[in-house]
Amino acid sequence: MLKKGDIVTVIRKGYPYRGMQGQIVRTKIKKHADDERIIVAFPEYPGQEWAYRETNLRKDKGWSLENRVNLLFKRNSLFLSKARYPLRIGHTLCMHEKCGKKATQDILINCWGNVCQIYVCDDHSNWNGKCVDSFPFR
Repeated sequence: MLKKGDIVTVIRKGYPYRGMQGQIVRTKIKKHADDERIIVAFPEYPGQEWAYRETNLRKDKGWSLENRVNLLFKRNSLFLSKARYPLRIGHTLCMHEKCGKKATQDILINCWGNVCQIYVCDDHSNWNGKCVDSFPFR
C-alpha cells in the first residue's frame, strides 16, 4: 500500500515520466467511481504533478543517487563521482582523514562542480550537501 511521502518509480510503458522517480503528494484521488489515482510530483519538474494508478508505480527504498544530487544542489548538470565500492555498515571505514571510526552513511559534497559520494561516520555527516574547495580524504 502506497502512502503520502513514498518515493516511487513509474513502471508502465508509454506513461509520462516512465522510469523516473517521484514522490507521492496525495493518495486516493478518484477520477471516476471505481478509478482511484495517486498524485506524484517529480523533482526534475517542480510544480508539475501527475496522477497514476497504484499498479503503474513501484515503491523505492529512497531517492536514487542522481536525484539526491538534484535535490541537494538544485541542479542535475553536475558531474557525479560514485564510490568505487558499496557501503558496508560496520565494515567500511570513514573516508575523513584522521578518523578511525566505521562509516554509517553516504553523503554528497560538491567540490568545484564535481559531486562526490563519500562514506562517513556520524561525526562527519555535517559535510553532506556542502559546496567546498576540497575534502580531507584519508
